[in-house]
Amino acid sequence: MDISSRELSRKVRDAGYNENYIEVLEPKAKQLVNGDVYFSKLPSGINLHYCDVTENTSGQSTAKLDPCLSVNFLLAGKVSFALSNNKYDFEASEEVKNNSSSSAVMFINILNAKHVFTRYFHQNRHVKKLNMTVSKSWLLERCGHDTENKEIESLFLSAQPVYQWSCSTELLTLIENLFIDLKNKTSKYQWELEQQAFSIFTQAFQLLQVEVNQKDNNIDKDKKAESTDIMQSINVYESKIAKLIKENNNIELSEVSSSLGASISTLQRYFKSKYQLTLKEYIRNEKLEEARGLLIFDKKSVGEVSYLVGYKHVSNFSSAFKKYFSITPAALQHEYKNLRK
Repeated sequence: MDISSRELSRKVRDAGYNENYIEVLEPKAKQLVNGDVYFSKLPSGINLHYCDVTENTSGQSTAKLDPCLSVNFLLAGKVSFALSNNKYDFEASEEVKNNSSSSAVMFINILNAKHVFTRYFHQNRHVKKLNMTVSKSWLLERCGHDTENKEIESLFLSAQPVYQWSCSTELLTLIENLFIDLKNKTSKYQWELEQQAFSIFTQAFQLLQVEVNQKDNNIDKDKKAESTDIMQSINVYESKIAKLIKENNNIELSEVSSSLGASISTLQRYFKSKYQLTLKEYIRNEKLEEARGLLIFDKKSVGEVSYLVGYKHVSNFSSAFKKYFSITPAALQHEYKNLRK
């Protein structure tokens, strides 16, 4: 099946991701991918997405994600994506390992705050993968007591946002069976599909818990407490900065420092270590990410967006935007309008 950028964007919106945008390097390309693509939100609350496609052109898909756990199984090919300022690449190589004909990989993304997610397409790349996503609130609602609740909260405070494993034979069998059911609609009842999805998700979640607990056990009690405090501070830093920017788009570094209760040098070290950016560069990039959302999701004019994110001159805003995204704000908005038709 040939799927255009517009058709894929509609599929993504129908799956509940209303704020999404697909940009291709060759706008005249009729088809973005060729193959099977499936999105579904099960009644249980698990979001399923699978694809077995060849990407016909290069480009990227962008969406806003709420706090969630994203479980991914890459059975063939390579995927490249970014969570805000961090980029990742995963590949299921053809190399045979442990007497198995598969080298599929599983990776889990832990999003403890709202993130801009970008998935990159590459011409002639084959990708076969399954994604299962549940919200943080979905997990917390299914906690039976305070201990479980604390375990989930602790999981989302993990300093490591992405974890990776090889896929076991058992998991691969379950995933392949799910692929067959999704593609051929062989499940007689919806709950049969949900049962398979729960089995896969449960195994993946248990692996994640073991991995996180092992990392925690390698830290002595004092360091563990210190590490938790730091992680909590990190979440406070970033969430407070986002709030400060919205309240004052021309905020000074001294005001950020005062509001966060940390010296400028401390904040500089943190953002340089995590993002390889100065605090000023991080704030600028956050403003530009916010600008992109306002342009394509809120349909505001370039001049209005320029003012809202703190630029006195539209020309300066357009130059900074193009340098960061490799496209002018006007061109980006024009492409998105065409996509929505």
